Amino acid sequence: EVRNYNDQNLAKRLVDALAKKGYTYYSKQSQDSGILSRFPIISQTAPYPPEKDRGSITKAVIKIADITVAFYSAHLDYTHYACYLPRGYSGVTWQKLPAPILDVDKIMEQNLASERDEAIDIFVEDAKKEQEQGNLVLLGGDFNEPSHLDWTEKSKDLFDRNGVVVPWNNSHTLADNGFLDAYRIQYPNPVDYPGLTWPANNTDVVLSKLLWAKDADERDRIDFIYYFPDTRLVLQDIIIVGPEGCIVN
Repeated sequence: EVRNYNDQNLAKRLVDALAKKGYTYYSKQSQDSGILSRFPIISQTAPYPPEKDRGSITKAVIKIADITVAFYSAHLDYTHYACYLPRGYSGVTWQKLPAPILDVDKIMEQNLASERDEAIDIFVEDAKKEQEQGNLVLLGGDFNEPSHLDWTEKSKDLFDRNGVVVPWNNSHTLADNGFLDAYRIQYPNPVDYPGLTWPANNTDVVLSKLLWAKDADERDRIDFIYYFPDTRLVLQDIIIVGPEGCIVN
């Protein structure tokens, strides 16, 4: 996620700071979502540009040896955060509800009221053009939406999901179009390996400032790396980068 505060160019600041430490990286200025690459960026566009704070997708075409990679960086719409409903919170106002909403149709209705699905549909169509050119395609970022691979029958009673199994829209769309969820390929069991990415623990910040649903266990996996399978691309490992520890002891 990119913020160019005070009209500064965050991409340039990152590249310059790394250069002072002896590292060569490449980045082009962007808004809301961005890409920092160890390899030169041939071109960069915004298939889904940021408008009215409803998310974005940035695409960088990168050359690695003789292989061209189309890498997409996503920061999808944070509103209508429907995975709060079964936890007893509104995904629109962030206020506590009189009771959790466990009706899957109502959960999906609120989820689809976001613009996350529009962004993913545009990505899928753009990615098809890259694939037709023989390019590798990867998509990573903050989706602000869980995965149907996580909200399963076996995991329905974890993290205050209150027994609900939800077929989250965008993970289904990506799977239906052949994209693989790298973390779930490496760790297919969502009970033993939940892969939680939000909220992140920070021992330097008061816990109450890290939480949105303060009386619920809102932990979830909403950040992903997807890739389209290709013989030139082999998943070796995947790790979650961030502070150790958890907001729940």
